[in-house]
Amino acid sequence: MNTLDSSVVLAGRCALVALGLAAAPLWALDPALPPSGNFDLSNWNLTLPVDSTGGSAGTPVTISTADLQGYTDSWFYTGFDGAMVFRCPAVGASTSGSSHPRTEFRELLNPRAGIVNWTADGTHSMTGSVRINALDPHPYGNVSFAQVHGYANKNTGFGRDDPFILLKYDATKSPAEVWASVRYLVGGAPDPNHSNRTGAHLSFGTAPLGATIGYRIEIRNGTAFIRVSGTSAPEAEKEQSVNFYENDPAWKGVPFYFKAGNYHVGTDGSSDARLSYYRLEKSHLVLRTDDFTGSNAATERARWFAQTASKLNVAGSALVLSPACTALTYFTGSTPIDLGPNETLQATFQLTVQGSSLPATNDVFRVALLNSCSTVTTGGGDPNHATSPQRVSADGYAVTGSMFDHYSGYMVGVNLNPATNDAMKIYTRTPATKPNNGVLGTGSYTQIGVTGGEGPNRGFTPDTIYTGTLTIHRFANGTVNATLTFIGTGGAYWRYRLTDTVGSTPTYTFDTLGFYLGSGGGLTSVTLDNLAVTYSTTPPPL
Repeated sequence: MNTLDSSVVLAGRCALVALGLAAAPLWALDPALPPSGNFDLSNWNLTLPVDSTGGSAGTPVTISTADLQGYTDSWFYTGFDGAMVFRCPAVGASTSGSSHPRTEFRELLNPRAGIVNWTADGTHSMTGSVRINALDPHPYGNVSFAQVHGYANKNTGFGRDDPFILLKYDATKSPAEVWASVRYLVGGAPDPNHSNRTGAHLSFGTAPLGATIGYRIEIRNGTAFIRVSGTSAPEAEKEQSVNFYENDPAWKGVPFYFKAGNYHVGTDGSSDARLSYYRLEKSHLVLRTDDFTGSNAATERARWFAQTASKLNVAGSALVLSPACTALTYFTGSTPIDLGPNETLQATFQLTVQGSSLPATNDVFRVALLNSCSTVTTGGGDPNHATSPQRVSADGYAVTGSMFDHYSGYMVGVNLNPATNDAMKIYTRTPATKPNNGVLGTGSYTQIGVTGGEGPNRGFTPDTIYTGTLTIHRFANGTVNATLTFIGTGGAYWRYRLTDTVGSTPTYTFDTLGFYLGSGGGLTSVTLDNLAVTYSTTPPPL
């Protein structure tokens, strides 16, 4: 935890720490400490503007999350006022996707697995306070100090390796402008900073060198909200938004990660850019990650429970489900996550299906976010009661007994080989709906709406890697959306989203992630890898 203001969220939210967003007083930062002593850097790595020899010709050095703790050098250090200083030359080692150097953080939900990221379904935000201390003057200086970047797996081709949002201090304008480039993959107007791309130009006014600039970038259900303070912009222009799911569907389901620091895109080539961060916070909290790379497969497997133990194993750094396997794991302590208005729970996982042919059967693969902590009431159960957990503690749980009487939540059933897009079913479950059986059957669930799905990537190809994301989002009016997205090779997606309109009490509390694999055709197994569960809080006003 960093030394900035914070508050503890109580009353059924697992006493999670929610980071405050008011401007940080300079005295809260200790100049005697390395950056990791003043800021929480447990989910970032750092790219430097030099190669392994200290030169500019090779591949940039990356400082891992583990090595970043206590790290400092001439490019990244603590300033005299305790700020986190990012220094970057105009010419230096650059990554494969850019000709410009950077001293910049890359967000990692799981520090060991860069494939684990988040999607724009739900709410995710990054807040910072920054001063640009040194930069080439007009008309050359240009630095990006915050980004939202699309993720692409270069081995499989899924996702998008594109900068979605760049928040910049731009001295190629006079006076220097603070603005955001929001890239469109299709359509849109020309981006004035990238003549070969299209996108939105969001201007937040001007600011002199050395001004304290506050910002929040919030991605909320396919819309980007960007707010900036400390500039000349009038109040009405300090927050702007772009509905990119509506304007640019190619971004749907694409995994994202935040970046922050000093991405030096000036054109002069004569001066270093230097900036100071006084706060840097993200609103999503990592509840659980698993890349199954531990040296002891039994230890990795022990966190999962299977109705039939022999059908669930860890092999080759992945969790393997055999046909007719139901499995679950708990991602909180005894108190569940309680979603407040505009808050999100999101489970991401890497999925590969094995088999000579896949059955065209509804619900043959299921993924669910549930709550084990409901208690029975006169009406059959309270889906948001946070006492009396009914958790399993060993494999072989009795799915037809009373164990799952009190579970509530949402499940999505998937047809692995559908003839049309109508291949996903989204279900809700309250304790009043019986029988029991967890994710083994659908009889204890009520389907929300109709069977459906959108996108060009319906169905699965055996032995192909997909990234799946199940998102549960609570809106301010109390309704809940459930969304399941799969991203496949070449960035193709398959997505289905519905609002819970079944009954009067949607489920807001969760502590369980469950999977089920049915049988049929030549289906032999499913592997799950690089799993993360994240909880996104709603930040207070900037």
